[in-house]
Amino acid sequence: KFEGQTTSMMGLEKPWFMLKNPGLLSIPIGFLVTILVSLFTRDRRSDEMWDELYVRQNTGINAEGAQAH
Repeated sequence: KFEGQTTSMMGLEKPWFMLKNPGLLSIPIGFLVTILVSLFTRDRRSDEMWDELYVRQNTGINAEGAQAH
């Protein structure tokens, strides 16, 4: 407690895990959640564009010359 107030943002009396560095759990869990969300929320337009890009990179169809900068 700090000046009569709890230090937990969630109002917990004790921490769920007694760790000095909470990043040991929160970073891998956040990484796993990011991967799962990206796998389960696919964009159909991106998948369609990937098929077109795959054909273009392997065959050169519709390939343009390099642009002058």
